Amino acid sequence: MKPDTVDLPLAQQVGQLFMLGFAGTEIPAEIETWITHRGLGGIILFRSNIDLPESVDHWSASAWESSIFGRLHRLATCTPRSIPFLMAIDQEGGQVSRLPPPFTQFPSPALLGQRRSTALVRRIAHMMARELRVAGINMNLAPVLDVNTNPENPVIGSRSFSPDPSLVSSLGVAFIKALQGQGVIATAKHFPGHGDTSLDSHLTLPVVPHDRERLSRVELVPFSAAIRAGVESVMTAHVLYPQLDPLFPATLSRSILEGLLREGCGFGGVIITDDLSMQAITKHYSLGEAALLAFQAGADLLLISRDSEQQWEAYQAILTAVQQGKISLARLSQSVRRVLALKRRFPLPPFSPQRLVEFVTTQQADQALIAEILQQEPQERL
Repeated sequence: MKPDTVDLPLAQQVGQLFMLGFAGTEIPAEIETWITHRGLGGIILFRSNIDLPESVDHWSASAWESSIFGRLHRLATCTPRSIPFLMAIDQEGGQVSRLPPPFTQFPSPALLGQRRSTALVRRIAHMMARELRVAGINMNLAPVLDVNTNPENPVIGSRSFSPDPSLVSSLGVAFIKALQGQGVIATAKHFPGHGDTSLDSHLTLPVVPHDRERLSRVELVPFSAAIRAGVESVMTAHVLYPQLDPLFPATLSRSILEGLLREGCGFGGVIITDDLSMQAITKHYSLGEAALLAFQAGADLLLISRDSEQQWEAYQAILTAVQQGKISLARLSQSVRRVLALKRRFPLPPFSPQRLVEFVTTQQADQALIAEILQQEPQERL
């Protein structure tokens, strides 16, 4: 029988609400405990976690087996009662590309936007999904659906397809459908829009003064299109919209997550926060406070990248709130069911070291297309 929320101990139900990261290429013992005992919902990988030789000449099935991908997949088979698992990564293309060479280094969304071709975006997303699945990854925290209306934006820029909401919509939908059609979850971000900010939410809390009418004409257009197209996950923005909620940034705002995203836009999938350890949040809240506020606002998955103490603090805050009745069991069950249903629809791909080696050493045609496109774009990394 497939595990259901009513069949899981409370501690593991709470664990399903978290997606965690870690520093370095070694899996910390604490992360192993999260996976094997606390029912962790998923892991997010960064480039700094990936420990593969850059030269294909040094690749072998045994190297893949002992890589971070192989080690995490072995752990993922040890979840309590074989609960499905999420392996996530930010593979947007351009400056946010977490898989290192010789994985394909995809062009930025902005460059694809200049081509204005949904067919090209579909082809790129198909290629990307194939590589993600070969690496055993079933969730991509992409595409960025922010409309890049502010040329001075320090954090979005070339991560956005365009300053034109209709073009962001059409290319974003093409990306989402291609990715999910290949068995990889797509995540539309950063709701309700991070494109008109002049501050970086990694460092401080941006404020966007627009009202609902302006958002409906610009920022919300791509998200509404993505929801109609069946996007499975939406990531929140650490941005304050005082016209919508004068107190809380979108990630922590019930009026934005439940009111605007769920009721206004009709989204029934998984809401995942942006990293709660970013300074837009931590300058104003402890991780326990932020996790509790985000969950009460309507988030289903709480993303915390690297700090094990912050991760534990957030987990304890949710667990204690449920035990004390501040969060109802019905509310907990609602999110856990959404997360489990998503993982059942998009199970972890089988991990085959030999297939990895064969795939990455025989993708010359794909690499040639990408090389042609990338000749037009200076390369940066975030």
